[in-house]
Amino acid sequence: MNGTLSAMVTFALPRVVNVTVTDDTLSVDLEDGRTIFIPIVWYPRLSYGTPEERANFQISGAGYGIHWHDLDEDIGVEGLLLGKKSTENPISFDRWLKRRMIIETLELRFEIAPISLIEAISDVMNVNTLRTLHKYAVQSGSIKDFEEKMKAIVETNRML
Repeated sequence: MNGTLSAMVTFALPRVVNVTVTDDTLSVDLEDGRTIFIPIVWYPRLSYGTPEERANFQISGAGYGIHWHDLDEDIGVEGLLLGKKSTENPISFDRWLKRRMIIETLELRFEIAPISLIEAISDVMNVNTLRTLHKYAVQSGSIKDFEEKMKAIVETNRML
């Protein structure tokens, strides 16, 4: 032995015991007594969520994570402790946001959101298509009329 000591240290992550989400802050209480405050803008899906959606979370992964089913968001304790922001690809987030806008528009107007129509629209969605979607949702008298108009818009956009 040359007098050099070596040691291996293993850190145990604390578990989540409580979560609070406000309009600007994610607050996570840990079992070791610490509370972590994170700007909500670090997690865009939480930023765009309603207060009801933000409040609908589940402590997951044996206490080492938080899951928001309505927002399809998962955040782990390790990432919080390391100060990691969301790493979601901007294209993925944009797709999620567009689908969310389609669903909200359909639900506001017709109280339903047909999945096949949402998928078809979001595949070709752009800002102009979204404006047209909103316009037809407001003008349409029935979901059948609306679906026919939107299918025509989708086909037109696919040809462009």
